[in-house]
Amino acid sequence: FSEDTLFADDPKGLERLRAIRHAVPAGVNEQVARNGMPKVATDFAVPWAALPEMIHAYESVPMAHVLFGHIGDAHLHLNLLPESPEALEQAWDIWRALFRRAIALGGTVSAEHGVGKLKRPYLAEMLGPALIGQFAALKRQVDPHWILGRGTMIAAQV
Repeated sequence: FSEDTLFADDPKGLERLRAIRHAVPAGVNEQVARNGMPKVATDFAVPWAALPEMIHAYESVPMAHVLFGHIGDAHLHLNLLPESPEALEQAWDIWRALFRRAIALGGTVSAEHGVGKLKRPYLAEMLGPALIGQFAALKRQVDPHWILGRGTMIAAQV
């Protein structure tokens, strides 16, 4: 991946990187609009030593995709770009396989954008029921009426 890495050490170069950083997600959104299907995006991070293996997993994906992110903290965003309902199902299968790969490498399901409702079941798979139970106990102490973030990280029935 080194041939695709950019570096800046002056204000002009930094501005160029900033422009690229904002152009990539905008380009992804334009492609999503053309495809008429939602993207399926990762927010995984792995330990630095595992990054080459995770990049290999990302680059092996058998679907149109865009890979960009934060190399400094081993946190890359893979945006899968399905073009049909069938491909959307395949994209979610790929997402789940990549999630399990990231976890096997000691990574996380949510590096920067939060767990939310979508990734809640995967948080439980990543951390296990005992730790989720501890989170729920803390939530009951801080928010006994489950008013804040209902069902976001912890299901109300836990």
